[in-house]
Amino acid sequence: MQALESFSAPDEGGWHARILHNFASAISNLGNSRDELRESVAMFEQALAWRTAERAIARGVSLHNMGIVLRRLVELDPDNSPTHLAASAAAFREAAAIREAHGLVEGHALSLFHLGLTLEAAGQSKEAGAAFASAADEFEQLGKTDSAAIARARVPSLP
Repeated sequence: MQALESFSAPDEGGWHARILHNFASAISNLGNSRDELRESVAMFEQALAWRTAERAIARGVSLHNMGIVLRRLVELDPDNSPTHLAASAAAFREAAAIREAHGLVEGHALSLFHLGLTLEAAGQSKEAGAAFASAADEFEQLGKTDSAAIARARVPSLP
């Protein structure tokens, strides 16, 4: 937390948001409780307050990572599953749109794949299948045949 205090001025070049993003990522990777994952989401949201459309690529990274945490939170906070899944899907949709707008094909494919996982968890099979199929096509175009196969394999498993 000392690092956050060192970079708190508004004109500090984004370091405060980077530190928040990195702390949020560490907590999300190591967290095993609902409270820890909620703390991670809160830190991502604070980072996103600075990572606006003017810093779109960084915003897309934070949104993507936050989407993963929100989907993980479903396991530890099942009473709020619909809310977490809706927020996760919204985060992945925005991340995918940013990545597409900036020509970040691999990042776009990855956000689509994770959107598919979230939609699948939410019981939205048709939408999940479309996201997986799009991700598979993009991975294939990038020559990432293993990733494409994994995404394609998700489509037939959906009801």
